[in-house]
Amino acid sequence: MSCFRVQKWRTFAHRWFLYDAYMQCPMLSGELLASYLTGSRKRIYDPRGDCGDSVIVFNSRYIAAKDNSLYWRRFLYTHHTRFGPYRVEETMEEMHARDPTEVLRREVRSHLKNWTGRPDWLARLHIFADGIEVDFWFPVLDTFFVSDFVVPLRNSLPVCSPSQIQTLPKELIKNVSGVIRQVLPVPRRLEAYSVEEINAYPKLFDWPENYAARPLSAYTKPRPRAGKVSTVTETKI
Repeated sequence: MSCFRVQKWRTFAHRWFLYDAYMQCPMLSGELLASYLTGSRKRIYDPRGDCGDSVIVFNSRYIAAKDNSLYWRRFLYTHHTRFGPYRVEETMEEMHARDPTEVLRREVRSHLKNWTGRPDWLARLHIFADGIEVDFWFPVLDTFFVSDFVVPLRNSLPVCSPSQIQTLPKELIKNVSGVIRQVLPVPRRLEAYSVEEINAYPKLFDWPENYAARPLSAYTKPRPRAGKVSTVTETKI
């Protein structure tokens, strides 16, 4: 009977998951993380019970919304202050600049039902703006193949000062027992390719050595924007 008792403990155990938000859509990530917080992915899920797990999210500073330019400036988040001016609107770009973890927290909260357990679910969500320091490592991470998902601290990106970098504390990493797969494939940056890979990439054509780009005529010039004057000069490639 002791084996069944241990199996029951493992079934109803509270687990800790790790999620890398680097270059991930906050909308799709919020829907995925909400299912882990509520425990709806488990077979023993019961809305009247407590089946949720804890989730640790890192690299929330480097999330990527669709269109990545206009969508950041057009999508609005509203907040009611309960005193004048009452309703406050803030774009995704402004909110992310103010707090790099707030956009992802808002998206996760939007996918959680407005029940009495909603504050408890949000309390299990731990979001950090930056990555994991590579100075320490734990055997449990190698056991669950976290080395393929964990991205080291990105100090090379000029997005914040060193005093504003938020890394994961060691106390939370010790509790991790699994990894959540990312919702989108992470694109590879150009500086990540070596010179040999760039030279081996097939080319469509090669420019001749004496090639020179002619200036566009008045009939083929694109119409300049309002307040801007387009100047076309002869360039050699």
